Amino acid sequence: MKRTLFDNVAVVIGAEKAVDREGFLSAVFAVSVGAITGTPTAAKLSVKVEHCDTAAGEFEPVPDTKMDPDATTLNGILKEVAVSSGDELKMNLDLLGCKRYIKITPTISFTGGSSPAAANAAYALVMGDPTKAPV
Repeated sequence: MKRTLFDNVAVVIGAEKAVDREGFLSAVFAVSVGAITGTPTAAKLSVKVEHCDTAAGEFEPVPDTKMDPDATTLNGILKEVAVSSGDELKMNLDLLGCKRYIKITPTISFTGGSSPAAANAAYALVMGDPTKAPV
């Protein structure tokens, strides 16, 4: 069973770049929050999901509110989630209603404090449910 998994997913490391999702119907977006420095009173993560017909075209927010029924709000912005140093989050994405290319933009915002930052945050997109296997 494990070997079947290897042949049926594609992994993209990083964020804010066009990803060709052709042939994949779902994905998991994973975030690892690095060390939060400075003295913020709060930190929040929001994730914007956009799509386009071409890799270099004008990306627009994904309007499909079923992308993640527990987390999606308007205009492709997944609701803000409070985060702390070292947090790991996973978001399920239904890509069926998306155009060929998607772009996922995570943003960590801070409230209060001086010089807040999140060092070494990491992002990965694991695409699954291929229409043709093996990948």
